[in-house]
Amino acid sequence: MKLRKFVYTNSVTINSPLPTVFDASLFYPHFVSIYSYKKASLIKEEIKVEVGVKILFFEIRWEGTGLIFKKIIRYRQTSGILVGLISKWIFNEENNHTRVTIVINFRQNIFMGYIFLILLSYIVRKILIDLKCYVLTKDK
Repeated sequence: MKLRKFVYTNSVTINSPLPTVFDASLFYPHFVSIYSYKKASLIKEEIKVEVGVKILFFEIRWEGTGLIFKKIIRYRQTSGILVGLISKWIFNEENNHTRVTIVINFRQNIFMGYIFLILLSYIVRKILIDLKCYVLTKDK
């Protein structure tokens, strides 16, 4: 079965300086409201996460590892439905605001790829919205 590469990108601008937003993002997945299961550990420059999402009557879980760079966090799914999925969080400061962009890359057959793309686009939008809310409420 031939696999196709899928890419999804979304971003948000947060009215807060880059160090504040970057530090808040290290609390992923704890601030994400749609996750029914969330666990994370941060050891030096590496984040290990386990998350789950309930869809109808069942829960989908996956695990991943994140590597922390200067203005980027790069997650790779190590178990679950999309093993090998790469999620890159990119942080750019613009006039005391921070733009957070999440780029998702994964390979899947065409039919399942589009289904996962719809699900992932929803999850990424929720992550960005919840990160923005978390930062703005934390700042006050």
